[in-house]
Amino acid sequence: MALSKVDPNFLNVSQVGGRRNILINGNMEVNQRSFSSNTGRTQFTYAGDRWIFAKNDVVNYDSSYNSFSVGQTDVPGAKAYHEFTLNSAGSGTDFVRLEQRIEDVTTAAGEQVTLSFWARSNTGSGFTLDADGITAGPVEIMQYFGTGGTPSSVVETDFATSITLNTTWTKYTYTATLPSVSGKTIGTDGNDHLRLIIGTMMDDDAGNGIQIAQVQLERGDTATPFEHRSYAEELSLCQRYFNNIVDYYGTNVTGLFMTAAYATDNTYTVYQYPVEMRAPPTFSYGGAYTDFKSRHGNNVTPSNITTHGYGSKRQIALGFTATATAGSAGWMESVSSDAYMYLDAEF
Repeated sequence: MALSKVDPNFLNVSQVGGRRNILINGNMEVNQRSFSSNTGRTQFTYAGDRWIFAKNDVVNYDSSYNSFSVGQTDVPGAKAYHEFTLNSAGSGTDFVRLEQRIEDVTTAAGEQVTLSFWARSNTGSGFTLDADGITAGPVEIMQYFGTGGTPSSVVETDFATSITLNTTWTKYTYTATLPSVSGKTIGTDGNDHLRLIIGTMMDDDAGNGIQIAQVQLERGDTATPFEHRSYAEELSLCQRYFNNIVDYYGTNVTGLFMTAAYATDNTYTVYQYPVEMRAPPTFSYGGAYTDFKSRHGNNVTPSNITTHGYGSKRQIALGFTATATAGSAGWMESVSSDAYMYLDAEF
């Protein structure tokens, strides 16, 4: 029996294929740094994964990461949102804004792209952002050609020269054409990227604040329904740029598994990343790592955790000082809930 052709008129055109959102963690549910809030901030702040509160010069702002209540319908399917309020700015060119940096400056070059997101004022009254005093608008995208060698200058493209925020959650949609990168020079340091910017606030916006949720950037001139990916998939995408390698269980925190002592007072491990990272990451740690628990039962206090020999896009060797018997194996443990070990390959 011959198969009949499918009438395209019967296709459900509302079912749009996946991999549309160029952004990672657009639904803002992955938060490996456990960021919650900052008050009176005067520096950059990494927030939920891939999102940055960015500023320049003399700026003071509050920032926070918040979960939506279960079953809310204000922003359908949204899990969390970022919020920031400008307290003060030093001059007409000082700003604070929310950013995401997208790997590879050639992404969507010469193409139309459409940005959609939800936002509202957090101050009890609406206001308008217009980013007076700088070349960029309050919602824009930047083609950054990186550092090293003689890269081309930054190219900025506005999605909007002004945006009026309401006190209720409102969906905003903008379309722009990214310039071609033909003839441009990319830097040699491997950090070129697109930089999405939302909600630039400047000195005349002091006292105002914005909440932002469910952000999508896609090719084409049409905003399609928000692309929902599983948490596991979104986490894996985020881990290309950042890993918190501690493991919480009960009241304890395990820092490293499969740790071995190759000599008295010298203990090490090789940690294999969950996914290949964008670049060899920087390593940092904090909190109280109180024990090295060996298979022989001797518990000692570790200290001075350092990179040990090498690090790559796939794994890193870490060492620490602990009085352990050569040849013993075990793990590091802490009873401090604020303990962390970060691997950072962000831009």
